[in-house]
Parts: sequence; structure tokens; C-alpha cells
Amino acid sequence: MQRDLPIRRTPTQPAEDAWAAPTQEKPRAKVPSLRAGPALDWRLRMLPLLRDPVVSMLRLQRDYGDIVALGTQGSAPVLIFSPDFNRQLLTNPHLFYSLDVNSSDSPLRAPKGSAASVLLSGVAGMNGEKHTQHRRMLMPGFHKTRVDALCGTVAAVTEKHIAHWKPGQTIDLAHEMVELSLSLALSGLMGLQADARQGEKIHYLVERWNKVGMSPQTALLPFDIPGMPYRRFARLSEQLRDEFLDVIRRKRENSVDDGDALSILLDAQEEGGDKLTDTELLGHLTTLFTAGHETTASALTWTLFLLTQHPSVMADLLDELESKLHGAAPTLEQMRELPLLEGVINEGLRLFPPGIWMLRTSTGPFNMGGYEFPSRTHLIFSPAVTHRRPDLYPQPNKFLPQRWETIKPSTYEFLPFGGGPRRCLGATFAMLELRVALPIILQRFRLGIRRGTRVDRAGLVLSFPKGALPVQLSAQDGNFQPAGVCGNVHDLLDFGSGLASLN
Repeated sequence: MQRDLPIRRTPTQPAEDAWAAPTQEKPRAKVPSLRAGPALDWRLRMLPLLRDPVVSMLRLQRDYGDIVALGTQGSAPVLIFSPDFNRQLLTNPHLFYSLDVNSSDSPLRAPKGSAASVLLSGVAGMNGEKHTQHRRMLMPGFHKTRVDALCGTVAAVTEKHIAHWKPGQTIDLAHEMVELSLSLALSGLMGLQADARQGEKIHYLVERWNKVGMSPQTALLPFDIPGMPYRRFARLSEQLRDEFLDVIRRKRENSVDDGDALSILLDAQEEGGDKLTDTELLGHLTTLFTAGHETTASALTWTLFLLTQHPSVMADLLDELESKLHGAAPTLEQMRELPLLEGVINEGLRLFPPGIWMLRTSTGPFNMGGYEFPSRTHLIFSPAVTHRRPDLYPQPNKFLPQRWETIKPSTYEFLPFGGGPRRCLGATFAMLELRVALPIILQRFRLGIRRGTRVDRAGLVLSFPKGALPVQLSAQDGNFQPAGVCGNVHDLLDFGSGLASLN
């Protein structure tokens, strides 16, 4: 039987003082840390995190509490796991900086002025006043009213994507959701069609650029020489930059607002009246486009997988959808009448948040949990670990959408898209995609996974199944049958009995 990991608390200040100045509390002893021998650098402690981030961090939390350093050296990253620490970190963006591509700490280097550097220079890597200013300019493109207007577009793109699905066909669910989310991003963010020439080309380039850019070989061997993965990444960056610039040029020439985010960004102005430059637009567009489609693809994939493993929940959800929608896509008004759908989406995001962990670096000394830390401390926080706290979510490894009928966690207890002033700009669009796409897919098809299929978790930063996730399509007939799977997905899910343990 799957056992929920117990959490050993590290005592903290009262909530109202949790981020007070260091002088307001007597410092404690040294922060709990993993001891390393003379020959064991803290970087070696990162290897388990790279292999299986969530399980490794859950074990650290169980053994050390809500704050732990990976080593005794001053440069060793500190991992934090409590909502109070999340809040302190995420509400102080001037003290805790995000990593940018031009930083010496960046895992993916790019020469200044190169196409890769420009594409990676979006709002996610900005800090201080520059981040505040640019985020203010970008926000109108993702205002709820603006995003809600894309409801029909999301429905049309989803219908078009699944039109080629046939009962009896076996699809790779993960791949199909990546393809769908890319098409949604092309339409919603750029006003392009996935099957148009330019849309198809950008679709291909983004997929390849993400895959090559996220590979360990590209990060570990950043050499722009023939035959190296980094050379391929550099060339893909140049091609993607040129395509994005062409889209921007055409948008400016047409001067027509197509309802997409890029149309708003072209009109965005700084307080002094200056508009975003093409270089700035490139960075922001890439950040929003790549981050937006990957998070949605992850959420769609895991939520649909969870439903295949919980036939009673799927049956209840289908009853709700058919009684309200009668086979159609939901309108904005109808979304408020689908509480189980909302619970299913939230529970999927809780169990498998798209971003497993995130990193911040302090710009000055600070106090956290009664411990003193110096400037340039690297802090890792994890939505995936926070979401599995039994004090917040009883039976945390179970898929229980009904829990959302009675709980309302804070933004630092439930943070699938981050929190605070740096919360993902595309979160509103991602939620719209989930609320529209899932009902369309589930009313058209019954998804089945063959008994014994291996499902492994993967992903260093973003959560995805490892390899293909084969799913058999049937016409939706409501005949939901349990079919157990194997693989390390059982380490974090309690389906009932006979499951693997973390120990």
C-alpha cells in the first residue's frame, strides 16, 4: 500500500513575522543540511534531484523538515517546502531574483546578442524595475476579459485537432496534447493557424527548439561547433527568430487586432510612451509561447491519464458534462455550472503541477525560518512538494476532485503557475484551454489504457510522462473500466493496493 510521507516540521515564526527583518528574531543554529565528506561536493547531491526531483525532495522534506541545504558549503542550494516560505520568497521579487540567461549561474548559456540570447531574454528572466515595467506592459494581453474572448477560438482549434481521431485508433496522448497546445498557442497568442504555411513552420521549429534546448547535452556542452547539439540549438534559434520577426512585421503592417495576445503587445507602451522594440517582443513572445504551450500540454496529459485510472470519477464527470453541455463545448457562463470539472482540473494540477520546482537567488542577506542566509543564496521551491502536504491536502497521493468542494487554499499553498508578482502571465489562458478542451475531448471519446502499460514520470523542470503514453480511442459510451498500469507513477499516486513504496 502506498504510504504518504510524514512531514517533520521545522518551527517557524508566526505568520505575520515570517518575513521580518533579520534583526527582529534571534538567529538559530545552522540550517539543516546534508553532510558531505571532503571528496563529496554538494553538486553530487543534485544527481538524485536530476533523476527524480519530486521523490527526492519529498524524502528530503521527510528527513530534514521544511528547509534544508544540499550541503555544508555556502554555495549549496537551499530547498524550502512550506507555504510560509513560498510566500516570503514570491512576494519579495526585489530580494529574490529569477535566473536570466546572461547570468553566470544559467544552465543554458548564449552569447550576448545571439538569436538564442534574444529568444531567452523574455520577462521570465527579468528582475527588479525592468521586470515590473515590462510585466505591466504585457498584462493587458492576458486580462481575463481579453482571454475569455478566445473561448470560441479554443473550442474551434480543439475540435479541428481531434477531427482526425477515430474509434479503435491508438494515439500517443502526450504527443497529441503537445500538438494541440501548440496549435492553441499559435491561435491564441499569435493569431496564426497551425495548418497555414507559417504556422506549420513555427509549430515545427518551436517543438525542435524546445527539445534540443532542454537536452542535457546542450547545457553541458555549450560549444557552437559542427556536430554538437548546441550548434543545432543555435541554428534553430536563428530560424525561429526570423519567423517570429516576420510575424511581428506582418502584424504591424496589417494594424488589425485579431484578438490574439501579440496584437495587444504591439500596442503596449512604457510609461514614457516608448513601445516594445522588436528585440524585446521576441523575448517576450518566445517566453509566453513556449511556457504557455508546455504547461497546458502537461496539464492536459496528466489530467486525462488520471481520469482513465478513476472510472467512477470519469462517469460522474461525464454525467455533469452531458447534462449541462449536451455534447457541445462549454460557454463562459456554463463553465461556472461545472463544479466537478473544476475539481478535476485543480486536482490534476495539484498532483502534477507543470512546473516541478523553481529557483530564486537572493540579492542580499535575509532571514528565513529563523536562519540567517547571505547574499547570493540559491533557493529552490517546489509546487509539487507543497501540493502533497497532508496538513493541507489529506490523503495527498489520492486523486480526490471532490476535496475542492470544501477547500480553498491560498496562492502559496496551491501554486501550479507560481505565485506573487511573478505568477505566470499565461495562467488565465491555460485555465481557459483546460476548461474548454477537456469537455470537448471527453464527450467525444472514451480513453482507455491497456492493462499493464508502463507509465513513468519524467521531466527535470516540467512534468511529462517518459516516452509515449499509448491510449486507445473509443466512441464515448460511458463504459469505463479500471485497467491498472505499472511504472514509477505509482510512487506518487495511491490507486488502492499493491503499489510501490518510496522506501
